[in-house]
Amino acid sequence: MKKIGVIGCGGTIGPIICSYLSSEPDFCKYPENFRWKHLDINDDEELSDFCGECDVVLNCAGPAYVLFEKVALASARAGAVYVDVTDALMFND
Repeated sequence: MKKIGVIGCGGTIGPIICSYLSSEPDFCKYPENFRWKHLDINDDEELSDFCGECDVVLNCAGPAYVLFEKVALASARAGAVYVDVTDALMFND
């Protein structure tokens, strides 16, 4: 099973994404396979550790152009697939 990390799952889009991924209709409840982890995306080591645990990183915290591609680069360094759910910026390299 792939491990999907959702950054920003406490915001507006994140809970919807988590609910969809878990097929749970109630956005306030998460299944047993959900693990909540606090992450400060401005802490490079914390971000790197988080991305290193994931096969796929879904960025719901904000578009890459606002975060200066910080999450995308950390995901790439960790070998994880990066997805910006805002579709504001394509990051392919």
